[in-house]
Amino acid sequence: MLAAAIAISSVGHVQATERQADADRSVAYAIGDSVLLGASAQLQQSGIAVDAVEGRQPARLARAVAKLPDDGKPLVIHLGTNGPFSHRTCLALQPHVEGERDVVFVTVRAPRPWTRKTNTAIRRCSKNLEHVDAELVPWHRIAGVRPELTYSDGIHLRSSGAKILVEEIERALGLCGIHLRNEEPTAQVGRDCPEPA
Repeated sequence: MLAAAIAISSVGHVQATERQADADRSVAYAIGDSVLLGASAQLQQSGIAVDAVEGRQPARLARAVAKLPDDGKPLVIHLGTNGPFSHRTCLALQPHVEGERDVVFVTVRAPRPWTRKTNTAIRRCSKNLEHVDAELVPWHRIAGVRPELTYSDGIHLRSSGAKILVEEIERALGLCGIHLRNEEPTAQVGRDCPEPA
């Protein structure tokens, strides 16, 4: 019994060490639900540490942000598919990011009754944060005119959708052409990236 407890403890320690190593190597963090989970491999290739959980509610956002390392790296947020992102969600987020880290918000695309209000709240939140550079990725518009980017549910990403979403997130993070350069990428929200030739 004691050996099993030590083994479990060791596994937990190894997982925590691996998470810390991933955070040390990352240029930014992303928090989301199953939609973002569908792009997690591509995001990780871009140096973005991903915390995406199926069914995650926006009400859980502040708790997830509070667990991030205190390193000032930018944050990508894509929540609102499973429940409304509200003014209250934004208020809970503020103490964790204002003056602490820049943010990229991604609007949501889903055939659900709350998405219009959710996207309005996301846009307002991006404008109302103080001492923060905030960018908006209008995924609801992009996926709205390109239905081939999502599966028939109109929500989850096909591989082409994951590619486009990650490109938009990279641009918002100022990760300009990171796949074309040998240097270590650095994120700077709001940095102007030249359009691809």
